[in-house]
Amino acid sequence: MLNNLQKSLICAMLYMVVGDAISSIYRIEGDRTMLFFNSLIKHIAKLNKIYLISVVVITLIFSFTNQNLIKADTLGNVVAAVSLEYDIPENLIRRIIQAESCFNEKAVSYCDARGLMQITRSTWEWITQQYLEVDWDFDQCAFDPEKNIKVGACFLRWISDYLEQKQELLNAPKQDLVLACYNAGPGNVRKYNYSVPPFKETQDYIEKINNMSKSAYLFARR
Repeated sequence: MLNNLQKSLICAMLYMVVGDAISSIYRIEGDRTMLFFNSLIKHIAKLNKIYLISVVVITLIFSFTNQNLIKADTLGNVVAAVSLEYDIPENLIRRIIQAESCFNEKAVSYCDARGLMQITRSTWEWITQQYLEVDWDFDQCAFDPEKNIKVGACFLRWISDYLEQKQELLNAPKQDLVLACYNAGPGNVRKYNYSVPPFKETQDYIEKINNMSKSAYLFARR
């Protein structure tokens, strides 16, 4: 939805585009003074029209961008809160959101994983019922940014604790295995002797997140 500023700017741009037609309404036949000022106004408008339209367009872009920044700041607060609650690095949560959904809270994958952190139905129901102990219906709540991030962070906490218990069996860096568990499932990591499964998607996923720069984030670390 457009806010009042955006509506006003769009109206102003439309006025500039059709300004010549509007100004002709005030032309009085035979009145040289009116014709002179009318001609002068039209001439100035033509000289400045491109500049004025550019200003309006830039302002509109800034207005839309500012809305996204406000939304990003809200997500940043959620990430910071769940990071503290579950002792998961904010940096890691951001990277996973970027890789999983590109910060699209309405994202849905081919396997029906949903939301910012792309949670599947089975994982959602398992985490919400056994660990969070909340009645969050998958169909109604999975697209809620705060709930989705909370479930995803809780799942990451479970994965980290699980791998910690298997520390002596790990055959790859723990962070790589955390990401492998998140992407391919803990069962596949266990199946391949606590190493990264030989799945191209999972291997690419780990490499993408580990190589992700801070400039890729849509909201900055506070």
